[in-house]
Formats: sequence, structure tokens, C-alpha cells
Amino acid sequence: MKHKYREQLLKFACNHCGKRYLRRCHLRMHQYSKHSIPHNVQIFRCEEEGCRYTCIRRMSLIQHKSKHVKEKQYSCEYCGKKMKTAVTLRKHISKIHLNIRPYLCQMCAQAFGEDSELQSHIKQRHTSHDEKDFFCQFCPYATSNKYSYQTHMYRVHKTRAPGDNREEFKCSHCDFVTIFGHRYRIHMNSHNNIRQYVCEFCSKAFVSSNSLRRHKLWLHSSESLSCPFCSYETKTKQSLSVHVRTQHTMKGVKPYMCRYCDFRSATGGNCRKHIMNKHKGLEVEYVKDTTLLEAAKASLDSMATQFTSMFMMDQHEDKPVGYNEQRDNSLIN
Repeated sequence: MKHKYREQLLKFACNHCGKRYLRRCHLRMHQYSKHSIPHNVQIFRCEEEGCRYTCIRRMSLIQHKSKHVKEKQYSCEYCGKKMKTAVTLRKHISKIHLNIRPYLCQMCAQAFGEDSELQSHIKQRHTSHDEKDFFCQFCPYATSNKYSYQTHMYRVHKTRAPGDNREEFKCSHCDFVTIFGHRYRIHMNSHNNIRQYVCEFCSKAFVSSNSLRRHKLWLHSSESLSCPFCSYETKTKQSLSVHVRTQHTMKGVKPYMCRYCDFRSATGGNCRKHIMNKHKGLEVEYVKDTTLLEAAKASLDSMATQFTSMFMMDQHEDKPVGYNEQRDNSLIN
């Protein structure tokens, strides 16, 4: 039933490879980029020297050009995070701080700020393993996102996937290495004790905007998330997801395994602690039983579907700050 509903939702199918899309314009973009079918549309090309990027939407070109801008000159008035473009800043404020997320997944009720995010979510979360686009040659991992596949290969298997030409950043003070520029900057800030993100409630300073956000969430926020099975409450979706999996839907199941002995745990964090305490001096790495984790994901998705109608009713009755129903309808239709 879930697979049938997904096909109804993604009603535009490519007649060359069978991939499905929510909107006709996304199908045309796919057929242009993958099958060289222009559909008599205008082609936009990046003028940056050495860049061969092309697209059929002016906005896509504008967003792409931001990748060539090195300086982040737009700062968020709410959290201090810096962006490269005014468009990116507006999207950040709209989704993160005003909670304007008009695109709702009809299968699990998760809401998104952009149509492209909804499509990516459907492909990643609501497709079977065999329907994915990228498959790891070393483990059962599969994904529909090329970037996620490349990141998986680099993080888990210490190798580069085809086409992954991202620059590697190496710390001059320790052996820290990463391909993520923002993580490198945060790491260097910790070495240099640069704490530019200050809490407006208690003046405590942090090296990253995420650290500041977590601090305010745990210490200065009264909002909480409740478990649908018991009285447990927490501040984050991740904590709630781990609780539901370990205490209710898959209680007693331990999908994380130590690489050096037969120890298993319900969470990756406990496996890391075990390795640091019992196998000191060895690299802190653990193995994930993907079969069990897929079962956990399916269980959580099933639970989310049960609460979808209730969630959608709540969304209808209690719109977020800045919500504009006429605007949303024009975006969705």
C-alpha cells in the first residue's frame, strides 16, 4: 500500500529509466541532465572559469553561483549563522526560525520548507533498498543521494567514491582531517579558543552555531517532545527516535557491534564508549547491522504513519508563525 501510494504521489515518470517525480518540471530537469533531452527550454550556463554547470532554471543557476563565492557576508539575526547569499539566508530564517514548512510528506507527515527537500526525503526514506540509485561495494549501504554516497565511502570505508573531488582539510595542530570546510573551521576555532556565538540569555560563548543552538534548546527552552508510548520527554527528535527504538519498537535489539570483540549495543554512542574504555589506543570504529537498522526504520515509519492524520489535523489548527495559507496553496498546486 505504501509503495502504491508513493507511485500516486510521484505521478510523473521518466519513459527512459522509470524514475518518478512529484512535478513535471523536475522530470524535465532529470531528462535534460541524465538523458540530454532539452524539451525546447532555455539553457543557463555558469560563466565561472573552469565550471561546466548547466541547468534549465534561472534560480538553480543563481543558487549554483553561490558555490563560487568564498565570503559569507549575510548573517542570521536569530542565531548568528553566516550565509553566502541573501536567498540562502531568507530560506534559513523561514525554515529554522519561523518554522514555515508548507511541503508535507503524505506518508509520514514530516514537513519541509522546499519542494526539493520533500522529493529528496521521499526518495531517501520511502523507497526500498533495490530502488536506490547508489550502492556501496563494501557493505549493504544504499542511498538515492550521490552526496550521501560519497560521504559514506569517505567516512566509513576511508576511500573516495568516483567523482568525489572535494578538497581535504588537514589540521596543523593535530591529526584531524576532514572534507567538510565548516567542520574544519569549527575544529580550528576550538584550537584557537574562538567563541563567536554567544547566548543572549546567559552570555556563554561557543565555537559553533550548532553548539549554541543545542545549549539554548536544553537550558533555555520550555518546549519538549513526548513519546507516544510512555511518559518520556526530551528536547530533540534524535533522542526521541533512539528512545522509541531502544525502549519500545525494538527493545533488546542491538545493531551496533564492536570491531575488536563480540560486544553489541543498542546505540552507537555506547559502542564508542566501550571501545574507548576496553580497547584503548585502537581506532574508535564500530560496525552497524544494517538489516536490523532497516527494520527499526520501517518500524518507526509505520508508527509515524499511524499518527499522520492526527499530526495533519494539528498542523491545520495551529499554523506556525508567519504561515500564509494562500501562499502555501500557490506553492503546492
